[in-house]
Amino acid sequence: MTKDTQNQATDTGVIIIGGGPCGLMLAIELGRREVPVILFDQNPSTSTDPKGNAIQARTMEHFRRLGIADVIRTKGLPRDFPTDIVYFTRYTKHELARFRLPTSNEARELAKTLSGSWSTPELPHRCTQMLVEQVLRQEAEKLPSVSVRFGCPVSAVEDTGRHVSVSVMQADQMKRLKCAYLIGCDGARSLVRRHLRVSYGGESGNVRDFMGGRMHAIYFRAPQLFSEMNVDPAWMYWTFNADRRSFMATVNGRDEFVFHTQLKVDEADREITEIDARRMFAQGEHGVGVSKTVIFGRVPQIVSR
Repeated sequence: MTKDTQNQATDTGVIIIGGGPCGLMLAIELGRREVPVILFDQNPSTSTDPKGNAIQARTMEHFRRLGIADVIRTKGLPRDFPTDIVYFTRYTKHELARFRLPTSNEARELAKTLSGSWSTPELPHRCTQMLVEQVLRQEAEKLPSVSVRFGCPVSAVEDTGRHVSVSVMQADQMKRLKCAYLIGCDGARSLVRRHLRVSYGGESGNVRDFMGGRMHAIYFRAPQLFSEMNVDPAWMYWTFNADRRSFMATVNGRDEFVFHTQLKVDEADREITEIDARRMFAQGEHGVGVSKTVIFGRVPQIVSR
């Protein structure tokens, strides 16, 4: 299909469904090549809960190529905050072991001295996905050929052979748009995946003694937690005890954290209340009762999922 024919027959060259990192990065790559793109996402905004806790070196190298690596490094942990990984009996009890890792400032200097097969201009950065998505959205929206539309769920797609038809809700009205290409970046439960009858493979639901099977995450604010722990700061904290094995990552190096634990046989994920969430955290924190350090401050006080 020629460019002129494409412009006459379709509303845009490419429609992307899904505004996570994959969809936003693709929109940026196409937009930099002046390809007309519309990105739809059913959510009202980019993620508001932590997803993922680190960006690996190869991804940082791509951000460097796009010129946004330095911006990404301003997000997440402060530049002088240690990215250590620490193991405890409980968070406020005994430290068992510590892997010392560089701060963001140290990583920038260390990258200049690396050599050999593992050298890289961009070492990993500890930052949650929700903060990265904000940067990617801003970059995509700068590009003239890219239109980013959150809060617009796509309900149906149809391949006519000449173009792809997309049914999407915009401003409380159902609209049908035509594009030359449709790309699904909408996850494992993808509408596009189901339409193409592409199955989702891989292992699922494996139960292990530690960190497998049914998991539960808690996103919370606790301004007093660092003082209660009374240890050198770190990025990630693991606990090993008879009551609750878990791990916790600091989101901003100050007062926001995300806590992950494996659910026990008698714990139903959909029935967990805030009281249950506080109790689960207390089992990792000090071992008895309900946590007193969690949760203070403004929303989000606690998000349990």
